[in-house]
This record gives sequence, C-alpha cells and structure tokens, in this order.
Amino acid sequence: MADTTPKSNASSVMPAVVVGGLLLAGFLMLTLLGAGARDRQLNQSQIGLGALTPWLNDQGITARNSHARLSPRLDALSLRVIPIFDLNLAVTRSSPETREDRIKDFNQRDLELQQFRDKLVELESVVLFPKWRGALIETGIAHEQSLAPLDRFSTLIYQLELD
Repeated sequence: MADTTPKSNASSVMPAVVVGGLLLAGFLMLTLLGAGARDRQLNQSQIGLGALTPWLNDQGITARNSHARLSPRLDALSLRVIPIFDLNLAVTRSSPETREDRIKDFNQRDLELQQFRDKLVELESVVLFPKWRGALIETGIAHEQSLAPLDRFSTLIYQLELD
C-alpha cells in the first residue's frame, strides 16, 4: 500500500533555498574576490583612471572606459590612454599576499611588452608612466616615501626604447 500522507511543503522548498544560497555566495565570491577585483580597486583608487572619463565628459570631451576583457572597435576611437602600472614589462609578477607586500609593490598591474607595443601600433596613444608604489592605494596617503624611485625606471625605459 502506498503512503498517501502529504509531504511537508518545507522539505520540498529546502533544496531550492540551499541551491539559491550557494549560487548567491558563488556570485559574491567571484565579484569580490575574483581576479579582476584588484584591477577594479586600482582603477577606482587615487592613482587609477576611474575618474578620468566622467571628468572628460564634464569638460565636453566624449570619453569612455573600455572593458578590460573586450577590445573596443578601434575605428570608433580617436585616442587611447594607456596607464603603465608595471616597471618591468618582461616579467609577470606574483600577486603580493600581505598588506606589507602590497605597500612595497611597484607593479600594480602586469602589462606584457608585446601587448603594449600592439596597442601603440593600433591607435594613437598617450602613455602614462607609474608614479606611486602600492602604498598610496593601501594607506590612502600620498607621501614621498610612496613614490616610485627614479632608479627603478631604467628597465622600463630600456624596454620602451626611450634611452
């Protein structure tokens, strides 16, 4: 004889709640802790370019930010701003793990030399050199100790063939 007692409504809803909670937690982890989190933090920091586009638009100059993972249509652009946050374009750095390491870090975002050269050939560009170590981002304090020392630029200058 089959059991005809009605099942509890709560027991059938519980798996859906658990799955929904796991999906939400996964999305939040990807958003907050994902690989692009450090880049977003850099762009919105005091040394990033996050405020450049709104400021240019306020000045009557049409500007837009490109998506880091998507290449914009080059025929729709007239000028590209390329910030360099890397003092050695031939070496891929490992991400600093501690706050102290992030404060001392000179390379905020890796940029490969060939990728940089390709961008220069594709479109007329303004290149912005790094000025600050990670200390400015981590502490929010602009101090001369947070500046990248000039002697650290020799490799970058050589790689960009500016010497």
